[in-house]
Amino acid sequence: MFKRVTVLAALVLFAFASAAEAQQQGTIEIGADNIIGYQITSKFNDVDVPDAFVVAVPFANWRFGFFVNETFSIEPRLGLAFVSLTDDAGSSAVVDLWVDGVYNMPSGLFFHAGGVLAYMRDDAGGGAETETATQFGFGAGVGYRYQLVDMLSLRLGVRGFYLLESEDDFLPASTTIVGTFGFSFMTK
Repeated sequence: MFKRVTVLAALVLFAFASAAEAQQQGTIEIGADNIIGYQITSKFNDVDVPDAFVVAVPFANWRFGFFVNETFSIEPRLGLAFVSLTDDAGSSAVVDLWVDGVYNMPSGLFFHAGGVLAYMRDDAGGGAETETATQFGFGAGVGYRYQLVDMLSLRLGVRGFYLLESEDDFLPASTTIVGTFGFSFMTK
């Protein structure tokens, strides 16, 4: 047991020692993430809406982090998702735009929080009318940036977000917890 704890401690120390170094002002982080998560949807107009397992690969989330100083960056992100069902059931497309404030620690650990605007377009298929809707939300998360080589890092994270109910567009509120994994390229 002691040997396992010692090995685990050594691995953790190695990971933190190899983490991304503090970034300079003016550095831009360009990255792409895959997403795996679970969405819990609240009851809407007395109708039960099913929860959903979410998988968005390959690299459905693109981000650009603009470092203001060594510890703080502003990170706009663009997410794209498309679901195609059977010919009669139609398809759905979602585009979401995030803006996060990110607190970056020298160890590679980071915390982020921000807001989202999601645009959805549903084509019910079978000649039915196409519907569009927008939904606002907010979220926060934590992650870790592991430097692979000089300007390339592996980025892992967990984030939760809440989309507000939109009665005008008949959309229920939902809470989503996701894990993200992807890569980051630093310009400096």
